[in-house]
Amino acid sequence: MSVVVFTGIKSAAQATARLRSRMQRTGKTVERESDAEVTRLAQDMQSRARRLATTRLHKDSGALESAITGYLVRRGDTLSARLRLNARVAPHGAAHETGRTITPKRSGWLTVPLTPEAEDRSARSFGRLVVIRSRRGALLLAAPDAGGGIRPLYVLVRSVRLRGQFFLRDAHREAAAAFPAQAGARIKSSVKAIR
Repeated sequence: MSVVVFTGIKSAAQATARLRSRMQRTGKTVERESDAEVTRLAQDMQSRARRLATTRLHKDSGALESAITGYLVRRGDTLSARLRLNARVAPHGAAHETGRTITPKRSGWLTVPLTPEAEDRSARSFGRLVVIRSRRGALLLAAPDAGGGIRPLYVLVRSVRLRGQFFLRDAHREAAAAFPAQAGARIKSSVKAIR
């Protein structure tokens, strides 16, 4: 099982630590408020990662979106927000995040669909297909056409390289960049309310 985890950016954690150290005099309210801000950060990172994952992938079944969770980790006085990608829910998620080479498991070739009708079906479901070589030398699986010709449905390849989409990393960066200003403003208003 692979799990991709991104921790909160150090500058955001340092900003939170500085705010806490400056406001220790104000009591438990500030601590609760800063904890609430880090909780909001985790939720914000989760929603940004889910949005980026669904917009950057060609097709989405919803499994990847539900596999992304934001959570909190407390170590001593430090509370940090993290993102997790659950590989049991979406085993392909890590491949989409970081990139990976996909190779066939049971045969020598992968079938890459060329037409919309081939995207949702396996090559076997078309019945009798023929292998032809294109002008450029690629191997194609084609179906006989009604007019006596053939129509290419799949290209056969030995492997495919998925480019990394980095939706977790980018969501993490976006949320961490916005965090100090948002958290600072809310905590400042809480401190003013205490006085």
